[in-house]
Amino acid sequence: MLGAVGCLVVAGALWLGTVRLLPKTSVPAAFDSPPQWPGYTWSRNGQQAPPEEIASTGGGSHCNWQSATFLNLGWPLGSRWGSSRDSKLFVRDPNGVVKHTYQQLWQRHATLPKDAYATGYRFDAIALYLSNSDPDGAYLVAPAGTERWPFATGFMGCA
Repeated sequence: MLGAVGCLVVAGALWLGTVRLLPKTSVPAAFDSPPQWPGYTWSRNGQQAPPEEIASTGGGSHCNWQSATFLNLGWPLGSRWGSSRDSKLFVRDPNGVVKHTYQQLWQRHATLPKDAYATGYRFDAIALYLSNSDPDGAYLVAPAGTERWPFATGFMGCA
């Protein structure tokens, strides 16, 4: 017999398990505490995409960049990346831990450009959009809002 406390513990564990299974319906819910490599598993057109094609990972703790998220896309879109020459890197840096420029260019409440197109990439309820008129932005669109992440120009990493 479990008793009242035992039932509460079991019910709490079941509730927590349910919460973890709910889809991420906002960009902050998914990326305010981003996972380390290999990050979340994305899909493209319903098929699982490998992390060498698209990866969204938290920054390294040795740099104190854990609150930043790096979105690395194989480029041209859909290809696998092996180096910075064949990829595009976008940064979500709400706290300015990587570079204040990224924090300033990041848009928490963004509007999609008129020419934005769906890439087919999704993580839970979040879809990735790009735009020819804004090649320096990646748009993450969720039911609870849209964010614009800036392109990482001249990114060097930390020592």
